[in-house]
Amino acid sequence: MAVSWSGAKMGESVLDFCSGSGDLAFLLSEKVGSNGKVIGLDFLKEQLSVASSRQKLKSKACYLNIEWVEGDATDLPFSDRHFDAITIGYGLRNVVDKYKAMEEMFRVLKAGSRVSIRDFNKSTNPVVSAVQELMIDNLVVPVASGFGLEDDYKYLKSSVRAFLTEQGQVAA
Repeated sequence: MAVSWSGAKMGESVLDFCSGSGDLAFLLSEKVGSNGKVIGLDFLKEQLSVASSRQKLKSKACYLNIEWVEGDATDLPFSDRHFDAITIGYGLRNVVDKYKAMEEMFRVLKAGSRVSIRDFNKSTNPVVSAVQELMIDNLVVPVASGFGLEDDYKYLKSSVRAFLTEQGQVAA
């Protein structure tokens, strides 16, 4: 999986919000380099344990700049204007109070900095839903597969469908 967003720069402090097993955190670590800092935040201790184990297996020196933090997306344990950039990949759908989580993101983000949100929405438009499924099947999963992460991303299509069903929308 490639980080197409090039907003993270050498030496910066970046938050990977809803980090899960750390895929984006590892990629961001390479962008900010050994002088930068990446915080991978997730509310699931088990996911952070997987990320930490993966970190120990990887050999790049820049991966030492990653810290894994267990925390609540709606009550971030960081000071105001702490981060130069924030990313969230396929995690916002799992946050119960999205509005409060977004408020917290912007609270801890330095003025003039960047946020990158990568996710699929809960569209009930059949054309948009079909395009999203095509993107997952033909872009996201194959690219992730090239990095040995196919199993980590092939759940996305069923996750979008489940999200629609849980919200009382359409069942696909």
